[in-house]
This record gives sequence, structure tokens and C-alpha cells, in this order.
Amino acid sequence: MNRLLAYVLLAFTPLALIAQDARAPITNADVLSMTKSGLGEQTIILAIQQGPTAFDTSPKHLST
Repeated sequence: MNRLLAYVLLAFTPLALIAQDARAPITNADVLSMTKSGLGEQTIILAIQQGPTAFDTSPKHLST
């Protein structure tokens, strides 16, 4: 029984990993949008910490 459970869990592990990667990454524009919509600083920080991100940290994009 334990062996069967282990096989089942191993079989579904890749599906769980794929589901986690299905979220779109948070971008510079998303942070600006969250700020303008009035979300609190801690909420925005939590979203950044928990999700995938794709920030453009070039000087051109950080100054806008």
C-alpha cells in the first residue's frame, strides 16, 4: 500500500510543477498597475515574493 501511494505521488508531481509554472510572471507594468489600483505595499511585496517575475531592471525601464 505504501509503495502504491509513493508511485501515485511521484506520478502527479510533474503535473503540480507544471501548474505552478502556468502563472504569468509579474512585470514592471504589473507592479505599477497594482500601485495605481491602491493595493498595499505588503500585498505587492507578497505577490512578488510568491510568483514568478520578469522585471526589466535597465535604467530606461526603472525610471518610468
